[in-house]
Amino acid sequence: MKNYCLYFLLISFILSGCRSKQLAVTDFVSMTSPVAFEGTYLNKGDTLSSLFNIGGSWGLKMRDSIQFITFKFNGKDTLKLSYLTDAGLQEKSYKGKLKNNFFEIHLEKKHIIIPPVFYLDRIDRLRIGTDDSTNLLIHKWYNLVGFCIFASAVDGGNEYTKRFTKFDIEKSEELTPFQEDGKWGYADRKHNLLIPPQFESVKIFSDGVARVKKDGKWGIIKQDGTVFVPFIYDKISEWDKVLSARNVSRNGKEGYINSDGEEFIPVIYDEIIRYTRNYEGGIMETRLNGKYGFASPKGVICPPVFDEVSYFTPHPFMNQTTDFPVSVVTYKGQPYLLDMEGYVYKYTYKYNRFKLKGAEFSVDQESKLSSFQLEK
Repeated sequence: MKNYCLYFLLISFILSGCRSKQLAVTDFVSMTSPVAFEGTYLNKGDTLSSLFNIGGSWGLKMRDSIQFITFKFNGKDTLKLSYLTDAGLQEKSYKGKLKNNFFEIHLEKKHIIIPPVFYLDRIDRLRIGTDDSTNLLIHKWYNLVGFCIFASAVDGGNEYTKRFTKFDIEKSEELTPFQEDGKWGYADRKHNLLIPPQFESVKIFSDGVARVKKDGKWGIIKQDGTVFVPFIYDKISEWDKVLSARNVSRNGKEGYINSDGEEFIPVIYDEIIRYTRNYEGGIMETRLNGKYGFASPKGVICPPVFDEVSYFTPHPFMNQTTDFPVSVVTYKGQPYLLDMEGYVYKYTYKYNRFKLKGAEFSVDQESKLSSFQLEK
């Protein structure tokens, strides 16, 4: 047992030595006060919020729920983050230590040892400062090492550095959020208040419009304060460049609106899953009352009438010259092939080949049946 304990301590020492994998950080410039990086920073792609393990996303259809984060110090040992979510203004403080050229905080730091059966060392550390261009510089080190007599040892670490440019209202082309007495409005680059504080939550202006929340509902306004999309939605996503649309929800149902604010996919579905395949325009799977269908930026491809559906996949057997993406769908126990225009085809599978209407590698276009007709 004594030899085993020595062996265990040796393993623990080796695993804890994995911290030596941390690369030296030399890009930080010297500072006497962390005030140097106080300010507001955009949170594009959830990059900044993910470093601090805050916020989150609503999946593929709704992302970037936190658009900007403000850094402020209380003394020299407490960093306070302020950020606006759909629920309103949030604040979170972090205790840390000011070093020569960075401010260091630990989001998590655990060291547990139970000889001779268990060892755990987990660290999630941020070093925050500025580079020689006065950009915010954050170095993140996450490491998990451990050993258990009943399981194999684990050793995993991740290290990276990110830079962020301070948001400058004087250089902004768009109006910027402004808070007063718990309400939000917008000001221009000269700090003139153009849209009075009246909203419970706001998003940053982009392409001349912004999502805002009023009386518990979300809508979209223009830079002159006029309403572009009425305040009728529980959620409105950011602009999806691939789909050229926004996902919206109301009373537990989902749909999509276009650049004109019109519901080209009505808000009637229990769920809409945005596919990430590279087909032109994008495809979305719709679900209603346990049945499945499809939609695209052009509108509804087929109603939710199928018991099961699959991803659209190019199948050369559908056409001899070009790939023909289809989904394998099931309707009343009968399998069909569904194309991207909403037409279904009967088929059989025999000897490792699909047969359509009795003819291999061809489709009888005159006999194709619309999924809308199939429903009837």
